[in-house]
Amino acid sequence: MNSPLENFTIMSIAHHKGLQVIYDPYLNIKKKAKRPLKERLFSLPWRPFKVWNNYLVPSPDLYLVNNKIIGHPLTISTLVKEVEAATRSSTA
Repeated sequence: MNSPLENFTIMSIAHHKGLQVIYDPYLNIKKKAKRPLKERLFSLPWRPFKVWNNYLVPSPDLYLVNNKIIGHPLTISTLVKEVEAATRSSTA
């Protein structure tokens, strides 16, 4: 029987201060946005009754499992920038 994790691909794995950081580009959440009337009436193909657009955005959640941090690459890069800013301000 095939495991659902067999086809799971990880973008990259990095080590940072004793923690293993796993960048997973598939950690997204679905958002809905209401389409404006002008877009519904004047877009091609013409779908005036499709009111909502669905799109994916990076998940802001980080998961800590044992010594591994799992998150979307944009979320982890934001975390790294905030940690670097905090360490710079505390040492200055």
